[in-house]
Amino acid sequence: MVGLFVVSWSGMARLVRRMVPDAAALTTHAAAALYTISPFVLTRMAVGHFMVTWPHAVLPWVLAILVRPGRRLDSTFLACLLLGFAGHFGGSVAVTVVVVSVLCGRSERGVRAVVVAVAAQAPWLVPGLAVAAANEIRMAGGSSFPTAASGLAGLFRLSAGGGFWNTYFQVGGSGRVAALAGVLLLLFAVIGTPMLTTDFRRPLVALGVIGWLVAAGSALPVVGAGLVWLDGNLFGGIWREPHRVLTLHLLWLAPAAALGGRRLYDMALQRERWIAAAGPLAILPLALAVALGIPGLWGFGGQLQAEQLPQSWGNARQDVRDAPGTVLALPWYQYFNLSISDGPVRRVLNPLPLYLGGDVLSSSDNGLLAGVREFGDPRERSATDLIGQLRSGESISNGLADLGVRWVVVLDTPIPDDYRSLQDDRGLRSVVDSDGLELYEVLDWVGPAVATDGSPVAVNERGPAW
Repeated sequence: MVGLFVVSWSGMARLVRRMVPDAAALTTHAAAALYTISPFVLTRMAVGHFMVTWPHAVLPWVLAILVRPGRRLDSTFLACLLLGFAGHFGGSVAVTVVVVSVLCGRSERGVRAVVVAVAAQAPWLVPGLAVAAANEIRMAGGSSFPTAASGLAGLFRLSAGGGFWNTYFQVGGSGRVAALAGVLLLLFAVIGTPMLTTDFRRPLVALGVIGWLVAAGSALPVVGAGLVWLDGNLFGGIWREPHRVLTLHLLWLAPAAALGGRRLYDMALQRERWIAAAGPLAILPLALAVALGIPGLWGFGGQLQAEQLPQSWGNARQDVRDAPGTVLALPWYQYFNLSISDGPVRRVLNPLPLYLGGDVLSSSDNGLLAGVREFGDPRERSATDLIGQLRSGESISNGLADLGVRWVVVLDTPIPDDYRSLQDDRGLRSVVDSDGLELYEVLDWVGPAVATDGSPVAVNERGPAW
């Protein structure tokens, strides 16, 4: 997180100096602050959306390449590859910037540049298409992630970094002050846009408009209906949460608003009666950035807090590492309420796949629609059926063995799920039993792979590539 803040801040300051070589330190750092500590970024950091914060931090560093993508195709490829490291969202942002730059800027070798930008997304696009084609996946549609931008004030709050679909997690950017800040930032950005250099001006303005329209789309009558239709197909689902695209809006807004303060400062100095206002006008963009970022000054508004994990967690992880095998992670929810060591109850993404490592079978149902299954793991349907039997008090150890599961880990949560029948399943051995976590071993587990007759098969031999 700290690294992304540093990369984002230094990248935007460098970009402003590139566009306006004589820009003062106040202007460059005002732009960096508006871009880096926007409530949009702080909220994404708080909820762990690194697939958004990574391209957001990288964009200022590669923008000079992408606004003229046909000039050096090898550099364009590397820049798009770097953005695509974040997966489908970063890759889609890279392609969007290239297409917009070709249409609104210099179009030399434009078609080749677009092809190169798309080709650079192969590391996530190829396996993504393979998984989607080979497995039954049901994504929650964009109607489950509408931007929180009701009314005129809500639309203005977008420029101040507000509008996250789940308002509970929004860091700052949710009141009248944020709406007023959004209005002022837009005015400053419009005033400062003429100071952007020719290569950057038209692409940045276009990206700023597109980013705002997409982010606000779910709150707009006609655009919202179009987005709902778009995210119903495979590629449209990449932007199913349109608020993410606000990063393109801030890519224009931050430098333009900071330069707007510089321009108003220069204009005020030329009029005697406005000289007293010159200083405040120059400082205002930075002051707005700081005011908007203050709610996330410590722990992202209190959402981020270090927790001391119980010893039982470490014991379970060590047991799994000593005898590797597929782990079934319970409770069977993608998100649930969790309290660690009698700490505060927080809504979390199931932490076991990241904590345990290896092959952890967990639910990808985010609870927003019925029957959601987003991971594409063909075992998930079978596991869901087994959990249904478990809640009915039936033994599931045989089914777990058939599924290849060696370990079952149960986290205690405030959600009243009934996994107590695991204690009575004779096909399971209790390994760790504590107030915060339980670990069971499946006694009939054979191995990581079995033949058609049920005998174990070695999996450490090399075979031909697929």
